Amino acid sequence: MTDYHRDFIYCSGLLPVQSLDAVLAVADNKVRHYRDPADLADVALIKKRDCERFHAWLARLSPHLAEVAGLLMAGFTQSEIARRLKLTEAAISKRVSRIREAGVREIFDLVDTPLFD
Repeated sequence: MTDYHRDFIYCSGLLPVQSLDAVLAVADNKVRHYRDPADLADVALIKKRDCERFHAWLARLSPHLAEVAGLLMAGFTQSEIARRLKLTEAAISKRVSRIREAGVREIFDLVDTPLFD
């Protein structure tokens, strides 16, 4: 198989449908970084390093904050998170503020890296 064809995925209507969430949810909790084939080697290494640093930061959050952070990253709004967790919107807003403060202290410099381009 050539490098060109290595990045293609075979799709067929006859294959069973798999959830991307199920594929990405791994039991060993290792950080999975999927390389963008368009990235140059040095950019790919920077993204991998920053992805590992970002996931390490998420792992250090308290379980309550990590749950809210995960839902925010999945695209849920604060009001949707409040309904889902059966909490008030004020409680979720307070947790989001704590996540933001922790991020500013620990990983704010990642904003200017290729990871978030």
